[in-house]
Amino acid sequence: MDNSVKRTMAWYPLEPYGFFVTYIDEGEKIPDEVTLIEPPAILRPKFNFDTQKWETAPEEPTAPTDTQIFLKAVTGQLADHCEALDEANARIGKLEAVIKKDQTKLGGN
Repeated sequence: MDNSVKRTMAWYPLEPYGFFVTYIDEGEKIPDEVTLIEPPAILRPKFNFDTQKWETAPEEPTAPTDTQIFLKAVTGQLADHCEALDEANARIGKLEAVIKKDQTKLGGN
């Protein structure tokens, strides 16, 4: 990340409620689908573009949007990949220890 570029935090509201944070570089046009208004600490935050205010979304259960389904799937895949990388890293560490031990026995470093 280039720290010399000034960035502004923006919130991308999700349906039926929620948001994710994004950053907009200085000079970049602010997209219509984001807001610079920080959400308050409320349950089920939903941004109302007409009033330009965050509101509490109704409690009624709603089906997840395609975006939410996609993000949940991708997040799960990333977690699986991270776990696999952690396991591989642990195995590599054990192999490095065995190699170092063998090198010591053979009179190496």
